[in-house]
Amino acid sequence: MARALPPTSFTPADELRDLLDRSERRVVNLRGTGKDTVLLLDWLDRIAVLATQLEADGADLRPERARLGTVEAQLRDRARQLVREAGAEFPRARQEAEPTPDRWWWYVDEIAAEQRRQQLRRLGLMALGLAAVVVAIWFVFNVLFPVDPKVAAVQRLRGEADRALSTGDLVAALAAYEEAAQTDPEDPSLIIWVGVLQEGLGQQEVAEQKYREAEAMTDSRLLFLLERGRVYGSVGQLDKALADAEAVLVLDPDSAEGHFLLATALEGQGKVAEAIAAYQRASALAESRSPQLAALARIRLGYLLQSGALPTMGPTPTPTPGR
Repeated sequence: MARALPPTSFTPADELRDLLDRSERRVVNLRGTGKDTVLLLDWLDRIAVLATQLEADGADLRPERARLGTVEAQLRDRARQLVREAGAEFPRARQEAEPTPDRWWWYVDEIAAEQRRQQLRRLGLMALGLAAVVVAIWFVFNVLFPVDPKVAAVQRLRGEADRALSTGDLVAALAAYEEAAQTDPEDPSLIIWVGVLQEGLGQQEVAEQKYREAEAMTDSRLLFLLERGRVYGSVGQLDKALADAEAVLVLDPDSAEGHFLLATALEGQGKVAEAIAAYQRASALAESRSPQLAALARIRLGYLLQSGALPTMGPTPTPTPGR
């Protein structure tokens, strides 16, 4: 059975609004709540009961229903974060609550699993697109316009590193990028790749040295952070990519590239609403400075909006327990 909420002297309408207030605050501040995260699900249970009772008594709950719809949309958006925060408490609490299928919030783990599957599909499509671009570039520069041997060597080594990364072999990828950096020691992006891969293998001190070397070769710390953030994103270190994006925006709040990096990291984490806002900001800032970046931001924005990734205010789908 569901756990009892603390007794209250509120009227049912007062209690409903108080629970909505709590739910609105909790759903946007899940980080660090631990096992207490599941209290949000208890509150939604109580809100459902109160709303049904009040509407049966003739109450007009349209404002409260709109607020509840926003909370539910944000919960679907943050399903993966809620499941991570709650940990082992989530299945225990669900068993205790004995939820019926219409109390869909107790099945957010299924929503989180679907979000993970969608992310993997998106990443797979992006990887295929990237592979096609790489093939096209190889054809142009190696068949139509032969490139400098040093550039060709670096491209070959990048390709070896990409193949190693696709199988999770960080050691082989690191070896390829180290050779590439030796082949072209004036390219700071190669040194950043070496540092990120060293960091991924637990070699933090040597990675920091590489970062210092690369930053000294770039024109500014902002450019260094942008490039490192992109590399972090390429290897799936989304939290670190997000941190670099935020650091860029501290240095320059109007950096279109910084907002784009932020958006890609948020999208990779499944934070669709925040990613959409960041893509919109990147597009607006890049409109006059970098039309190509503005166009790319609009493409990603359009994809998210058209894919249905952002929850709507329509009827809530009912998950099937134990699917």
